[in-house]
Formats: sequence, C-alpha cells, structure tokens
Amino acid sequence: IPALALASRLPAERGNREGSFDLRGALLMTGGLVSLALALTSWRLDGVPVWSAALFALLALGSGAALRRHVAQMPKPILNLGLFQRPGFLPASLTVLLSNLTMYTTLLALPVFLTEREEWRSSQVGLLLTYFTPAMSAYSLPIAALFATSLVYGRLSADNEILACRG
Repeated sequence: IPALALASRLPAERGNREGSFDLRGALLMTGGLVSLALALTSWRLDGVPVWSAALFALLALGSGAALRRHVAQMPKPILNLGLFQRPGFLPASLTVLLSNLTMYTTLLALPVFLTEREEWRSSQVGLLLTYFTPAMSAYSLPIAALFATSLVYGRLSADNEILACRG
C-alpha cells in the first residue's frame, strides 16, 4: 500500500531528465543478492536439501556475471563500476562494510546466540546490549575521527591546498 501511495504522487511527465531507470540492472542485482542470501542460509533450514545451496550459489554467480555484462553496455548503469577506480571510493566502501558487519553481528547474531545456545533470558541480553553501546562508541568514535582527519589532510595535501593556506 505505501508503494502504491508513493507511485500515485509521482509526476506524470518526467521532463528532460538525462537517462532513465535501469530496471534490468536492478532486477539482476536483486536476483543476485537474493540468491546469494539463500545460498548462505538455505542449507540450515529443515526440509530443504543441501544441494539447493549450491544451486542458489550458481544462480548468484550467473546473475553477477549477467549484471557485469549489462553494466558494461549501459551508459548510466545502476551499478557504476567506474567508481571503484576513484582513489577514495574503495577504502571508504570497505570501511562502511566492515563497520556494518561488526555492528550487525553484535546486534543480531549475539542475542540469538545467547538466547538459544547459552539460554540467557531476553532481559539479560537487552541489558548486555545496552552496556555494549557506550563501549563500542569508546572505540569507534576515536578511530572514526582519526580516519576522517587522515582523509581530509591527505586530500588537502594532494591538492596542494595546505601550501596555498600557508602562503
């Protein structure tokens, strides 16, 4: 229902915008990500044969190859692989990936592990996660500040703007 409500509010004319939405690329990316998620999780479900994980993995690889071929042909693809050639894009993307991986492992996997394997009560897990937030911030905020400062001063140095400020 929310999607229909938002679609009804779209303007009737697009005007003279450049490009259009890459629906085929979006479908290939969605199919690849869903297949990858199923390949990583389906083998653990009861009643699902183990070989289905291999089938989903092959489907994910096929979708990824088709997406790469599609991206090479499109002038404005949904996934611009040229961004990975920019100097700061890959390290920034990996930093966000690792940060999210750490955060979601703590917030999602730890409660499941503690309640199912260690037989903790939900209230105990909630208190533990409450104490984790300041502890994680104590480590992550200084590292984030150091990383941001390094990026800013590295960029200013590369553009010779520090010399311009000094002169």
